[in-house]
Amino acid sequence: MQAAGRFPLSSLYRNNKLISDYLAGNEQTLALAAFNPDAGGIEQAILSRTQSTEAREWLSKGLREQYRQLGLEEYISTKADLLKLHNTFTVTAAHQPNLMTGPLYTLHKISCVISLCDDLKKKYPDKNFVPVFWCGSEDHDAAELNHFYADEKTYYWNSYLNGHSFGMSPSANLEADLSLWKNTFYGSQTEGLWKTIQEGIRQGENMAGIHFRIIHHLFSGYGLVVVLQHLPVFKRVLIPLLKQEIKHGFSFDAMQASLQTLRSRYHVQANPRAFNLFMHTASGRERIERNG
Repeated sequence: MQAAGRFPLSSLYRNNKLISDYLAGNEQTLALAAFNPDAGGIEQAILSRTQSTEAREWLSKGLREQYRQLGLEEYISTKADLLKLHNTFTVTAAHQPNLMTGPLYTLHKISCVISLCDDLKKKYPDKNFVPVFWCGSEDHDAAELNHFYADEKTYYWNSYLNGHSFGMSPSANLEADLSLWKNTFYGSQTEGLWKTIQEGIRQGENMAGIHFRIIHHLFSGYGLVVVLQHLPVFKRVLIPLLKQEIKHGFSFDAMQASLQTLRSRYHVQANPRAFNLFMHTASGRERIERNG
């Protein structure tokens, strides 16, 4: 057993050859990524983002709109202003809106970006760093998202809308199960959390909105910004790319060289379709098909 203290990060990923090779600096694997996983890579990433004026403007505007809808405009105001500055940068973690945050590594991801922002601020005192959690609110894999673990038990919620993205399911269906879970986990340290969830239900928010409330409750004290990717204000910036994808399907061809490298060395977890766009309607999440 290794004594407590510093140990190589790669030792945490011995069963994942792709991540192990990336952290070890394998030349073929590094070619798949924009930046190396080291101090030099971080510095290159910072330099590459300095001039992104247009992206900064829409992100700042979008966050103001998102937080205003949830009555939290005051919280986001300063951060939204910071994000418009050329010397402000984000460090981002992303995950789906699992029930009650889902697996522990969701919280671990968020903690890591908060910690990295603190470290970067010490190294670059003339710059600002904002920790961000990108919520994959359009994920539809309910079997992966509809449960959480506590006290060596698995708790399920099966009242979501079949055929819809999990995050789009109404939270009103959560009320009965929430009462059972509250009786199991209620205490002085969780009282505020239950209140914010119940407030979201009363406001008629969907499961993505409830997930936002939970993450904000847990990490707002550390300056975390949460992005709900399904909101129209963020989708609008994709319109030029979506038009290009619908007309030409460019992304499938663009990924082939990287996929060939991955397949030659690693297990490929997911393969792209030739056309992989969806739309949300009242009846659910539907695949867009190309004809002709």
